Amino acid sequence: MKLLNLSLIALLIFLASCKVQFATVKVDYNPSISFKPDSTKPDPTTIVLINQFDLTKVKIKDPKKIAIIKTGAFIAIRYAETNLRQLHNVNVINIADSAGLKVNTDSIKFLVSKYHADYVLALANFNADVDLTDLKSTGNSYSVKTTVSFILNESNGIFYKRLNGGYDDQHNEADEYAALAALIFNPTIKGNRESVKAGAQLATDDALHDYLHHSVTHNRPLDAISELQPAIKELLAHNYTKADSLLQPFLTDKDPIMASKAAYTLAIVYEAGGYIDLATQEAQAALTKWKGNYFAIKLLNDLQEE
Repeated sequence: MKLLNLSLIALLIFLASCKVQFATVKVDYNPSISFKPDSTKPDPTTIVLINQFDLTKVKIKDPKKIAIIKTGAFIAIRYAETNLRQLHNVNVINIADSAGLKVNTDSIKFLVSKYHADYVLALANFNADVDLTDLKSTGNSYSVKTTVSFILNESNGIFYKRLNGGYDDQHNEADEYAALAALIFNPTIKGNRESVKAGAQLATDDALHDYLHHSVTHNRPLDAISELQPAIKELLAHNYTKADSLLQPFLTDKDPIMASKAAYTLAIVYEAGGYIDLATQEAQAALTKWKGNYFAIKLLNDLQEE
């Protein structure tokens, strides 16, 4: 982790010192885990969605903040319902109380029996807070951090899996007076209601991403070295096969830095084409050839996390 942080700092310094091209890469992911009903049942997989998040145990005294947390928690439940309904052969029964967000205390076995369910998905926790670390250190930015936790219970009432998700919404105060005001008055959850609402959805996406179709968009920096420009031009034009062929001769270049930069660029070509395993392989090769390839460190980290 320390190596990654130092690498990112060096990357930012490099980006600030020169003009760098970027390739916008959108990668679509299919679910890595599927819901599987009892093999003896021909019916769709049925998931009962409940609330087990107890607002009375939250150590917050401000009623306005509690109201925002409550709103965010229910948005998380409804968003989970919306996404799960889009899955093939999945039926969702949402019995969470939207008005009071009442805690459901029924046993899992009771719910499974009553609704003929295969799973019970329970909201276990929701939180949103303002992180002032960056504001205090830089004086111009802070983030609204939203976290959510679901528990996916199997029909036997014994086995379960905790699904945690989070999202950081970065806020930048470009104007010096706005930044000064933020430092004095401190941003609050009450003043960032919309960020909490959006964060509830994105944190839920994060928690359930193994079960959902999702996409990730990256702006990948491209090296300005002249020898690679023909391949980069083809990459930006989405001519991935041509870019691949132009990069191949450079992968065995006697200069390890050149070979590393070519491998890094090829990794982006593969990522853009949807070949994540090949992209990971080339990103690793780029670091093997030259450990100082900061672009490749960031790329490899992203690929491994996704």
